[in-house]
Amino acid sequence: MKVFLIVICSLAGLIVLYLLVCFLFAYLVEKLTFARRYDKNPLLKYYSAQDFNLNTIPVKTAVGKDEIRGYIYYGRPLEECGKLVIFSHGMGAGQCSYTTEIAYFCKKGCAVLAFDNVGCDLSGGKKAKGLEYGTKCLVQAVRFAENDARLKDKVIILAGHSMGAYAALCATQFVKVRGVVAFSAPDSPPSVLSYQAKSMVGKCGRILLLKPFIALLNRAYCGTYANIRASEAIEKSGAKALIIHGESDKVVPVGLSACGCARGGNVSMLLCEGKGHNPYNTFNAEKELAALQGGLAGCKTMTEEEKAAFFSSRDYAAICEEDTKVMSAAMDFINAL
Repeated sequence: MKVFLIVICSLAGLIVLYLLVCFLFAYLVEKLTFARRYDKNPLLKYYSAQDFNLNTIPVKTAVGKDEIRGYIYYGRPLEECGKLVIFSHGMGAGQCSYTTEIAYFCKKGCAVLAFDNVGCDLSGGKKAKGLEYGTKCLVQAVRFAENDARLKDKVIILAGHSMGAYAALCATQFVKVRGVVAFSAPDSPPSVLSYQAKSMVGKCGRILLLKPFIALLNRAYCGTYANIRASEAIEKSGAKALIIHGESDKVVPVGLSACGCARGGNVSMLLCEGKGHNPYNTFNAEKELAALQGGLAGCKTMTEEEKAAFFSSRDYAAICEEDTKVMSAAMDFINAL
């Protein structure tokens, strides 16, 4: 009997230890990813609205206690823009990483509203807070547009990339919009973060039970905006959506994406053969971006002179080169709304 109890207690202790390790690992993943700000990298070049001859109006609003800031972008007179694309950025320094895409929509006759999320570049906040916090920021952006005299009469379309695409799909659960264009959208942040975290630690990552603990932490950080499945949100909303995804995306694999999970009749999918996480870019642009990211990953071993030489020699126009077929598909979808 004593041996039996010892065995049971030992097993219980191992299970508790295992769960504690999983929780701590999930907590570490969340902290390393979101418990910091995302601002412009001084080593990189970012295109501005002026580079594309766009007009801008600075705007700001609040998400909780944090102020978020951004711009209204437009190419033609604002009153002539019948449609408003509200753009939600992915992980990183904010809307400045997507000026080329913003300019594309403006050149096609839309106005664009883009805020930096909490903890990113122009906006306040000490940290990014979580993948789903982008949904909260985007919902506030829609409410800002609905109450702004310059924007309130325009047809609203949400667009975004990666984290921003997830936000665009999930925001339809809280606000009404005409449609959504989502590039590389995760379906469930806990699933994607768990996948990425496990891939970092090799084979031993397979035994880690991270998803439920990441979901628990998300709930603590993001409240009602946490753990929404993007595919379910857009299907239930009834809003039309075009989900564009790269067939070879290693950041958000197709099986974990909204593109791979959505089934509603209101949702169209465009799976881009051979493309990675930036399907709106050309193959060459994705290759150039990968080289840039490789430089960023290895810059700690570079001297200041080597850094300056490497990053100043990058062809940023090539890095941002758009795939006209993919962007045209997005614009055709918007024009049809």
